[in-house]
Amino acid sequence: MTVNIFPSTLPGEPAEVHQAEGLTLEQWLVTNVTSFKPGPVQPVSATVNGVVVEPNKWAETWISNNTNVDIRPQPGDPGTALIAAIVAGAVAAAAAFLLKPSIPNQNTKSTRGSSIYEANAQGNKPKLGDVIPEIAGRHKTFPDILSSPRRRFVEPKVQALDLLLCVGKGSYVLPDADIKIGSTPIASLGNDVDYQVFEPGANVTGHIAHQNWYNAPEVGASVGSSGLRLKDSADYTQTLDADALTFDSNTFVVPTGAGTIPEDWDIGMLLQINILQDIDVTDGGQDANGVYLRDILEGAFPAFVEGDAITISGGSAIGGDYLVHSYIAGTPDQLTLNDTAAVPAAFLAPGFYVAAIDYTGVRYRIDGFVTEEYQVEVTTTNEDGTTTTTTETRTRNIGCVVTRLNPDGTADANWSGFVSQTTSNASVNLDTVNLEGGWAGPFLACPEGEATSRIEWDVFAPSGMGYIDDDGDIETRSRKVELQWREYGTETWSSDVRTISGQTRDQLGWTFVTDLESSMVPEVRIRRIGAEDNSTQALDRLEWYGLRSKLLHKTSYPDVTVLAITLIGSDTIASQTENQVSVVATRKLPVRRNGAWQPAEATRGIAPWVAYLAKSVGYTDDDLDLDELDYLDAIWQGRGDYFDFVTDDDSTVKESLNRALRAGMSEFTIYQGRIRPVRDAPRTTFEHGYSPQNMISPLKRSVQAPRPDDADGVDVEYFSAETWTQETVECRLSGDNGFKAEKLRIEGVTSRTKAWQIGMRERRRMKYRRWGYSFETELDALNSKYMSYVALLDDVPGYGQSALIEGIDGDAVHSSEPLEWTDGASHVIAWRRPDGTLAGPYAATQGEDEYHVIAVMDEAPVIDRRGELPHLYFGTVDEWSFPALITDISPQGFESVSVEAVNYSPEVYADDDNTPPE
Repeated sequence: MTVNIFPSTLPGEPAEVHQAEGLTLEQWLVTNVTSFKPGPVQPVSATVNGVVVEPNKWAETWISNNTNVDIRPQPGDPGTALIAAIVAGAVAAAAAFLLKPSIPNQNTKSTRGSSIYEANAQGNKPKLGDVIPEIAGRHKTFPDILSSPRRRFVEPKVQALDLLLCVGKGSYVLPDADIKIGSTPIASLGNDVDYQVFEPGANVTGHIAHQNWYNAPEVGASVGSSGLRLKDSADYTQTLDADALTFDSNTFVVPTGAGTIPEDWDIGMLLQINILQDIDVTDGGQDANGVYLRDILEGAFPAFVEGDAITISGGSAIGGDYLVHSYIAGTPDQLTLNDTAAVPAAFLAPGFYVAAIDYTGVRYRIDGFVTEEYQVEVTTTNEDGTTTTTTETRTRNIGCVVTRLNPDGTADANWSGFVSQTTSNASVNLDTVNLEGGWAGPFLACPEGEATSRIEWDVFAPSGMGYIDDDGDIETRSRKVELQWREYGTETWSSDVRTISGQTRDQLGWTFVTDLESSMVPEVRIRRIGAEDNSTQALDRLEWYGLRSKLLHKTSYPDVTVLAITLIGSDTIASQTENQVSVVATRKLPVRRNGAWQPAEATRGIAPWVAYLAKSVGYTDDDLDLDELDYLDAIWQGRGDYFDFVTDDDSTVKESLNRALRAGMSEFTIYQGRIRPVRDAPRTTFEHGYSPQNMISPLKRSVQAPRPDDADGVDVEYFSAETWTQETVECRLSGDNGFKAEKLRIEGVTSRTKAWQIGMRERRRMKYRRWGYSFETELDALNSKYMSYVALLDDVPGYGQSALIEGIDGDAVHSSEPLEWTDGASHVIAWRRPDGTLAGPYAATQGEDEYHVIAVMDEAPVIDRRGELPHLYFGTVDEWSFPALITDISPQGFESVSVEAVNYSPEVYADDDNTPPE
C-alpha cells in the first residue's frame, strides 16, 4: 500500500510517500501522526484508490497491498498542528528534493515553523552516452542536465538552485513565455529566477550556472532525515546490548526479549559489526627443504582474493590484521595468510576458534530502522483523586537497516547482504569515528580521478533554531560547527569553524565556502561543537545537508543550445509544480524560397527538416530532388502540415526521413540516385499505360475480400500541442463500431485535426484500396516511379482492349485489332507515346468499320514504322482501364521488369481536408 502526502489540494507531486498494509486508515494516522485525533471533522481529506472517504469511515477503511491513499490538507488555518504533522511526516521520502517550499509563518508562537523556501525545479536527468536530443519544428521538451545541479543557501531561509541544461542539438527560438517551471512561465517569476539562453558554441561563463560542482552522494537526504544528523559524543551509547541478533539481507533485528536498540542511535551513524563463526586452523607443515608452510584456516568466508586486507576479531590466538595469500572456495572454504608485512602466517596455533573475519576497515552505516508497535498502560490521576488506566500504542526501534562501506567511506556496491541467521555470537558497536567528538564522515569530496581547491558545505536546522521560554517567546541561540579536511591518504586535518545563530521555528540553512591550500582529493568530516540540547523547549537539531567540490568546467558547448538558470526558492514557486524545467522550442533551419536556400529561421516545415536530415549525414543538394521537395513544400505549407518532434534515439536516416514525411502523407524513395519524397494524393492525369502490347506475362489481379476480423475503425495516438500529452482521436467511417479498431501511432503530428486526417486516410485505404495487380514488361516499366498513376489493361473480354495504331487519317485512327463497341455506352481511346507516357483518354465514336475509331485529339500520335507503333487503348468511359498506383518495380536482370500495383480509388482522399467530429 502507498500513502501519498500532498502539500496542498492542487495537482502535483507528493511531498512524502509511505508504505504500509494490514491496518486501517485511522490506525495509520494514529501511528504516524502524533497530533491526530479521530473525529468526524478533519483538516485533511483522504482518497482511497481515487474515491473520497469521509473521516467517520477511516476506522473501517482497511489498507491492503493494492491500496493507494492520497492525503491532502484542506483550505483553512495553515498553522493547524495536524496539517503540519502530516506534511512533515513521521518518515519522509528519501528524495533529491526532500523539502517543499511554502510561505513562511511569521507568527513565532505557532506550533510549527514553515518549511524553507526551497528551489523546487529540476530538468531531466543527465543522459550520459545517449544521443543528444534534437527538436524538429515546435515541441515541448525537458532539457537534459549538462552538469550537476548546485543547491545552496543564499539566506538562512532561502535556497538557490543552479541548473545548466541542454535544450537540444542546433539552434532554437525560445520565447520567454514558453520556458516554464512546472506550469509557470519563467518570466513571471521576476527576481526569483535568472536565466540566459546560449546559442551553440557561445561562451557560457557569463552565467553562474556554468560552474561544475560535484555533489558528494554520502551527504544529504536519507530515510527520515534531510541530512546527516550532527551530535556530540557524550550523547551516544557505544554498544548494542542484546543476547541474540537476527541477520537478513541488509538488516539486523533484536528478537523479542533479547535486548533493545539504543534510543540515541541515529541515521548516518557508523557501526562495527562482528558475527562470530567457527574457524578451524590446521598446521601447514613443512616443504622438502624444511621451510614451514602457511597454516590453513577453514570456515565459511567471504570470497576473498589474493592481497585483500582482512581482520580477524576474537579467537585471541589468531586475532589480528592479515593479507590474503590464497582463497579456495568449498565446503568449507580455505584460507592461507600473510601478516601485514607480507611474512607468511606459518605459526598460528592449530585448533578450533570462534571469531569474526571480514575486510579490514569495513563499517556499516545506519540508513533506517526496523520498528514495532507495543502497548503500555498509562495511569493518570483525576481531579477527584481517582485514577484512570488507559492503554497506549507506541513505536520503538527493534533493528537497523544498514549499508556496508568500504574503508574509504564509499558504499560497497558488491555487498549482497548478511547471511540469514539468528545468532548469539555477534556484536554491534559504534565505530570510533562516531566517538571522536561526534564526527560525521569522513567522505571524499571529489569523484575518482578529479581534484579540487574549493568545497561548499551546508548545515541545516530542520526544526529551526532557538529556545522557547516559558512565555512561548523564542530566544536567540548560537552554535558552532567544525569542518575538517585533509588530502586523501594523509594524516593531518585542517579545520574551518563557523558560528550559526537563529531565533525561529522556521527551517534554516547555511552554505559555507572553504578554500583548500592546494588542489587535492579531499576527505571531509564535520561535527557540532557542544552537545545537542534535548529539552522540549530547545530548537537545536543540526544536520549536514550537503557537500560539494568545484571541478573544471567547459566554457562553451558546440552544436547545442544551452539554457542556464539560477532559481531562488520563494513563495512564487508553489510546491505543486512538476519539479521540472520545460521549454517549448522552435527549431531554426535553412528554408527554401523561389528555388534558393535562405538563412536559418524558425520553421515547422517538413521540407527543411528532410533536407537537414539528409545533409547531416553527408548528402548535398545534388543528392536531393529539390524540385519535388519544393513542390511538396508548397502543398504542405498550404495545408498546414508540419513536423513537430523531439528525436533522441538512434533511428536510421531512412526511418527518420519516413517519420517526417509521414506527417505530410508522404514517403521516402530513391529515384535515379537521388532522394525523392513521394506524396500519395488525388490524381487526374495518367502517367503511363501498360497493356498486353508491352506486357510479357498476363496481368494478374487479386482482391482482398472483406473478412469478419477486418478492422472497423482506426484509433490514432498522437502528441497534442494543446496538452503536451499523448492523446487519441477516433477515425470512423459510416457503419464503423470501433470494436476492432486499428491502432496507429503518428509521430511528429501535434494537431488533432491532422492526426484525424491521417487516420481517416488510413481507414479509407483499408476499405477502398483492396485490389492488387502484378505484371511483367521488358524494360518499359522503368519509365514509372513509386506511386506513379497508371492505366492497366488486359485481354479479358468485357474490359478495355489494346492494339497498335497502324495509321492516322484526320480524326480517324486505324487499329491493328477489331474494336468491340457496347451499345448505349460512351467510349474513349488513349494511346502510348514513344517515351511511354499516356495521351488521353479522348471521347471516341465508331469509324467506317471495326478497325477504325473517330476521336478529336489535341495531340496526334506519330506513326514511325522504323520503330514501335503507338499502343492504342480502347473501351467504355468507366471500364477502358484499371486505374492503379505503382507500389514496386523490380528489374529482373537486363531483360524484364516485374511490377506490382494497387487500385486507385478517389474515396481514399475524401477526408484529407475535413475536420474531425467534436
